[in-house]
Amino acid sequence: ELTGPLTDLSGHPYEGYEIHMGRTDSIKEQRAIVQGERYQNVYGTYIHGIFDAEGMASAVVDGIAKRKGISLSDQPRMSYQDYKEIQYDKLADGLRASIDMDVIYQILNEQG
Repeated sequence: ELTGPLTDLSGHPYEGYEIHMGRTDSIKEQRAIVQGERYQNVYGTYIHGIFDAEGMASAVVDGIAKRKGISLSDQPRMSYQDYKEIQYDKLADGLRASIDMDVIYQILNEQG
């Protein structure tokens, strides 16, 4: 059960994976999402990919906005998958503009 700006995430479905290296010291039992005890606006997680879950990033931003008295209901939304696809397209465009593919193909053909 979370409090503060992330309270709307309590019970929200998510998935991800854990890459845990190093050591974590806590007086409380380790949880998937850890809320700061001294500062109530500090959060962390060991779950990589948590924001890949549909609506997770929006829920975090909406919670923070709500706490600040801001409504984002009239703002355009985009799924995380659509956002990632746009970013991949930008990356591909940048690579195409920066790489001489004819030379790459020539090198590949020489190796064959």
